[in-house]
Amino acid sequence: MFGRQHPKQHAQRNNIVYTTAARRSLAAPVICSFLTLAFAGCSSVEIQTPPQTPGTPNQTPSTAPTQKSTADVVAAALPAVVLLINERPAKPGAAPVITYGAGFLAPGGMVITSLHVVDGGGKLSAMLYSPGRMGFSPMDGGLGRFLFENQANLVPAERIAEDGVTDLAVVRVSADTSTLPSLVWSNAEVRPGDKVLALGHPQETVWSFSAGVVGALQHGILQHDAVVGPGSSGGPLLNERGEVVGVNVARVVNQPAGLSFARPIGMVASTFSDHRVTAPLDQSSPEKAAISCWRAQQLALPETANCFDWDNEWTLFVKSAEEAERNAASSDLKQKIRSCFLGPASKAGWIAVTREEVIHIFDPTYKAWKNNPKPDKPPAELSTTTPNKTEAPAATQSSGEKKAAPSSDFLTDFNDPQRLAVRLRNGLRTEAVHMVNPQLAWVVLASRSASGAVDRFTELYSLVQGKWLQRLHPTPEEVASLPSDYPAPPMVFTDTFKKNTAWVTKRASSIDPCPLTAPDNPSAKMGGGSGRAVLRSGWSTEQ
Repeated sequence: MFGRQHPKQHAQRNNIVYTTAARRSLAAPVICSFLTLAFAGCSSVEIQTPPQTPGTPNQTPSTAPTQKSTADVVAAALPAVVLLINERPAKPGAAPVITYGAGFLAPGGMVITSLHVVDGGGKLSAMLYSPGRMGFSPMDGGLGRFLFENQANLVPAERIAEDGVTDLAVVRVSADTSTLPSLVWSNAEVRPGDKVLALGHPQETVWSFSAGVVGALQHGILQHDAVVGPGSSGGPLLNERGEVVGVNVARVVNQPAGLSFARPIGMVASTFSDHRVTAPLDQSSPEKAAISCWRAQQLALPETANCFDWDNEWTLFVKSAEEAERNAASSDLKQKIRSCFLGPASKAGWIAVTREEVIHIFDPTYKAWKNNPKPDKPPAELSTTTPNKTEAPAATQSSGEKKAAPSSDFLTDFNDPQRLAVRLRNGLRTEAVHMVNPQLAWVVLASRSASGAVDRFTELYSLVQGKWLQRLHPTPEEVASLPSDYPAPPMVFTDTFKKNTAWVTKRASSIDPCPLTAPDNPSAKMGGGSGRAVLRSGWSTEQ
């Protein structure tokens, strides 16, 4: 991570040849992510990496019009940015040290990056850009979650050239890059005041950018104030035309200034007002529905309640109510169970109550304002609990990991909202799908505990009117269709039947006119009738 300035620079070092113009010019100086470095510019560098070379850099006279919007420049450049992972060996008994950085594609499929990103004798891997891949801020799991969920997209990488003076390196990735763009290298003069964009993965925010201006041209260094941080190293610095004017390699301060996070205003509106912004779910396949719905749940989006097969859940609840009616000690109790739980309007009432209650599973402030669902103004202060910052976990898991039943720690986490929230931040991925028939499928998912231990569990999905919905409590007949090497689902009908039967009897024995609307409905709790759905309706209870 640390570089040093050499008093002497050679015309040829480690397979990198610098032309005379490159040694003189500050047209494309080199900068960015960890600690301050100083070195020569590199805009005219010709990379020689026998037997394969990335070719001559794409250079233009830089006479293109400057009317391009920032959004257009970023959209065109991000596909050329690469995520690089370096798994360095650790002392015996200790976990490997995982560091990360950026690089960008050059002609010939090579990747330009900063040497300290790929140095240290570590195992290198890379991930190429995909527009549909979701990243996570540190408060939502960050890079550790991203790598866990996208492990299958990592490809081997190999360092093939390096230069210790300038802290630059060339990497070859074992993947087809022919469909991705390579960035144009600028040969225009860079001046203080020019606007620049820094692309990379700062502070675990993969494929992101920050904007700033050039502050000065120092000895071999382009000084700018676009925010960079760990993960920015090796990423490109672009001008307003989207041309590379530098490679980010160092920053002056230990922590980047001005890098912050904000929730989208649409989410705020959905949470604290009657004005909702929809976030469509992808329920086109069982595995897509599983990930899409879990992510919606983590963010408490209203659409989460549309992830479940409520008709099926009601059918199972009716079985519990009918059992309670059969075992009722008096005719009056039987009648109350019948009218409140099995009457004509019972289904709509049960679903409405269940959906409303499950909104607040992850909301510790719910009890404080549940009796006043429409306050005059939102709470004065909202807090977000974030996990303790830890070293990013290992970038890869063995593909031969044995599938096992969920551990007791997993079941404890699954039934504790706060512990389950930590699992969601640590990441979730699908590992297998078994189609029982065209309308029914088992999905195996993997999650991580706070300690990083991986657990697997299975969920059942049914195709209803063209959408895949989760069946929260599989019946014994459905469980019988589970492949023998699949882990057990965390909740099944036989576990909840007796609980719901006892609850119906208890509530029907109370003085409530109709206990169906009682706030302690077990169907709104983990391990109860409707499981883990989270729907945050904010101040509106409309569905």
